[in-house]
Formats: sequence, C-alpha cells, structure tokens
Amino acid sequence: MAMDVARAHEEAQGAEVKDVSTPELARAAGLSDNPGFDLLAIYPSTDPRGRRAIEVKGRASTGDVEVSSNEWARAANLRDQYWLYVVYDCATPSPNSPLKISRFRVTCSVFEMGIPNL
Repeated sequence: MAMDVARAHEEAQGAEVKDVSTPELARAAGLSDNPGFDLLAIYPSTDPRGRRAIEVKGRASTGDVEVSSNEWARAANLRDQYWLYVVYDCATPSPNSPLKISRFRVTCSVFEMGIPNL
C-alpha cells in the first residue's frame, strides 16, 4: 500500500517511476541488486528535479521508522537526490490523505522534512 501511494504521488507530479525494490527489478532498471531505495522517479530532462531515489516506509497508523545501514549509506551518497517517504495510516481507507505522507531528503547528512503538495 505505501509503495502504491508513493508511486502515485510521484507519477502525479510528472515522473516516470520504476520499482527497484527487489534485486530483479533493480537489475532491470540498470542498478545494483540492492540499490538502497525502493523507487526510482525520473522526471523529464527539462525538469530540474531530475531523478529521485525514494525509500518507502509504511506504518499501519503512526510510529517511528528505521533505515538500514545500506539505505543510510545511499542517502549520504545521493544527498538531495535521495528521498524517504513515510506513509502513515496504511490500515485506514485513505492513507494518501494530505499530511499522511512525510518526505525527508538528505542534505549534508541531515534529514529535512517537507510536506508534499497533495
């Protein structure tokens, strides 16, 4: 469910989104088996957003999330191209309601929170 919400959000913004959450899907997208993120969003060449490596975490209601050492290493390397989407209330009928998706991007190894325009 969380992956579907994140994918739909990026596609609504104009990105082509590739699921790279398994080794097979990652290889098909030209990435390593474990790229450290779940979705690759590719915006048109004229769009300054470029590419986003998106790690998706879903929660039934609320709660903390953890990133693996591989995810953190990729975030530190990709910096502002790496996004963490946390989708809350996945056990409810409308997990994609405004403010139920939190985005974080890494800059200088510090997470900055942004709320998407849904």
